Amino acid sequence: MLTLAEYLAALPHRDLRGVVTRLGLRQRDQHRKEVWIAAVTQAWFNATERARLLALLSPTARAVAARLAQAGELPAALFWAEYGPIRRPGPQRAWTPPPWARPQCVSEELYYAGLLAPAAPGHIETAARLTLPADLAAFFPPPSFHPSSFIPSLLSGQALPPSQTPAARLLHDLGQVASYLVSQPGLTLQHGRWLAPAHLEPLNRRLLQPDPTALLGRHTAAPRLRWLFFLAAAAGLQAQGRLTPLGYAWLAEPPSERLTCLWHAWRAAAPALRQAYRQPAADLPAPWPDLLLTVLAQQTGPFTAGQLATTLLGQTPTYNAYFTAHLADLTTLAERINALLAAPLTDFGVIARRPADRMPEPRDVLFELTPTGVWLLTPAQTPWPAPPLADVSAAAAARLASATGDVWQIAIAACTAPVYHAGLAPYAVHVELRAAADPPQHLYQLTAATVATAAAAGYGLPSLLAILADLGLGLSPAAACVVNCTLPHNTNCSTSRTGARANTF
Repeated sequence: MLTLAEYLAALPHRDLRGVVTRLGLRQRDQHRKEVWIAAVTQAWFNATERARLLALLSPTARAVAARLAQAGELPAALFWAEYGPIRRPGPQRAWTPPPWARPQCVSEELYYAGLLAPAAPGHIETAARLTLPADLAAFFPPPSFHPSSFIPSLLSGQALPPSQTPAARLLHDLGQVASYLVSQPGLTLQHGRWLAPAHLEPLNRRLLQPDPTALLGRHTAAPRLRWLFFLAAAAGLQAQGRLTPLGYAWLAEPPSERLTCLWHAWRAAAPALRQAYRQPAADLPAPWPDLLLTVLAQQTGPFTAGQLATTLLGQTPTYNAYFTAHLADLTTLAERINALLAAPLTDFGVIARRPADRMPEPRDVLFELTPTGVWLLTPAQTPWPAPPLADVSAAAAARLASATGDVWQIAIAACTAPVYHAGLAPYAVHVELRAAADPPQHLYQLTAATVATAAAAGYGLPSLLAILADLGLGLSPAAACVVNCTLPHNTNCSTSRTGARANTF
């Protein structure tokens, strides 16, 4: 990066004359570049004169100069698209008034203040990247803001109970998606991706974070349900509406392993899959989103999407062509990042919103990295404590809510390992999610009819008995006979159905 004096020395005579004229430093009968360079340099490094020069800049120009100072360098094509091209005097190129007297855009205002330079020696029009003269960066600090106190309900992994953190909700809800698919053996997804309208509301009622748009009756219009099915497809947990062997194995993994599996699947998902499920920033190919995550891992305090975008562009000069090819301007990248912060990264619990007394820009939201985010973004070889995720013991989390004849209602805590919910799904009907309970509970109804339906689909009694035993719920001999008599090829039942109905677990 060039210093101010080096940059001014490289400017053509006409352009430098425009700079000194714009800054009010041009004297009568002064035409030599050396004199002009000395005048501009002395003005910027004199506190009184510097205050006058800063006052000449519009608030927008000062903010853009601060953005250049933060980034170090920015892609020239995106900068011109965002802040406009510059007009430079030359043979047969004259304007009335001249561009330094009345700049038509922020780029011209900065250029004729001596604040916009090519990052490498050469003409500014052909520069790949733009920068601020190196010794002026200290005069343009980034916008300051004052984070206020934490709002506990918004922070992941710090004030919320472990079972209510965003990561825990994500694992629960995806486990319920898997359980629902198991309970619907004949389910067919539309276009191999979308649930039919009749399935949206029953599944949505089972989620700790339901999608309010599910009532519209279109899977494509429900962002949360799209996100869950995208993760299931990216991680290979489901295919064409059926749970895969990998999906069954995932249900039995510890929570930290389940979360890590989803995290790596999201990072590695192909752009075509992201686009098919209409995910944010799906048009950016690899190495996105890893480019963003590298910068995100470096954050030690509150940040905005705009600040992340500026830092990312400044730290990745080798990806200049990548960003120029896939982005329209600088704001486009900030919008892509904001979409990821607001949905996927918040759903993983990687970041959390944080309030501020004053925002750098009204449209920006302030975020902060969470302990879960630090854990997910930390390289595997670097030890870092896992997030506070733990499944509740199955036997301690399940109970018999009611039993009348051969109708049994079983309550299972939502934070129980999803393998138990999915294991019970073929045999029992999901009644409701008691979200207000402490902890939240799923209520299932087990009857002779539901067991018979499971038997017709090929599910046997031993699997049901094993699930109930793991949950600490054992069938009495009479109740077991009621269930056993519903299974095909069992003709040696010695207890009558009428007599057995008076028995419960």
